[in-house]
Amino acid sequence: MGKMKISYMAEGYKGEKKTVDIIAKPYEFILATLGCWESIISDETVTLNKGEIKAVKIKPLELKPEEIIVSCPIIRNAIGCVLSIGVEGLPKRVEQARRITFAVFCAYQEGKIEKDELLGVINIFTTAVSVSALARILLKIRYAFTHFARPKIR
Repeated sequence: MGKMKISYMAEGYKGEKKTVDIIAKPYEFILATLGCWESIISDETVTLNKGEIKAVKIKPLELKPEEIIVSCPIIRNAIGCVLSIGVEGLPKRVEQARRITFAVFCAYQEGKIEKDELLGVINIFTTAVSVSALARILLKIRYAFTHFARPKIR
């Protein structure tokens, strides 16, 4: 990937737009088969027009390090659906804990979202181990077997 700029809003979906230069590289991982569904619940009352896309404050969701999100595209709200979710401030790496505080919501009909209303659902999966970490583990096991295993004596 290399060098790039990341832009973000200083205060969640509000405030000043900021930009930071980073160097990024691919991050390989293995997904655990264990996951969970987490509800995305509004933390404010918002009125939307048909076709309007708006950031909506949600009850905070805490992601532990190495957890990733996969969208659950089933519509769970009568007036629209969640397009994305976001964290406040500078985006964090998957290796760090993250706190999700808002959802980007698209209304396909006019209506009102009430506080404590279900907006949608996300799937949260834990990465079992990064591919590079797994490779290191396998190399250590191989080393142990080739250097410390006793040959069979007949």
